Amino acid sequence: PPKITPEVWDFAVAQRKRNISIPNIFRRAKAELKYKGGQNTFYTYKGALDEGAPYPWAPSTKTKTLEPDWAET
Repeated sequence: PPKITPEVWDFAVAQRKRNISIPNIFRRAKAELKYKGGQNTFYTYKGALDEGAPYPWAPSTKTKTLEPDWAET
């Protein structure tokens, strides 16, 4: 499971929008949000954080249907 919670993700996105460096985000997340992951995790997702992407591990909002796409309705 990912070590970044939605709370830490939103915090990191907000910090990147303010051009805060990854090491500083890591230190603050560890101190203020009790983040238990490693600093490399932030580097792994740096591109998504810089884009302000939504939390990537949110459950899908798509609902599955039992009928195939081509079935007549």
